[in-house]
Amino acid sequence: MDKPRDRVLYRDYLAWLSSEPSARKRLGFENMVRGWVKGSRGFKQAVARHLRERCLTPNRWIAERLNMGATSSVQSLVSRHRKKKHGKNSNWMLLNHETLD
Repeated sequence: MDKPRDRVLYRDYLAWLSSEPSARKRLGFENMVRGWVKGSRGFKQAVARHLRERCLTPNRWIAERLNMGATSSVQSLVSRHRKKKHGKNSNWMLLNHETLD
């Protein structure tokens, strides 16, 4: 089962990967299958928003790696996610929690 601490660790790992091209190459990212993120559509949208806002990850990278369809749809999905209200235990709040309580 998905736990808040695991989501924070996953978020930190994705941020690190997005900023380290040499690590992605060493880990063989060019050979990875697209669509590797597991979780609900809402979780993928929260991850996409986090990667865009916190890591400045390109839409193309997000669309391919999170299996979100066309590159052009990522920005609209992120924008829709931004407009939603997010409760205390939402994917967005858990991904952006700064500490590992």
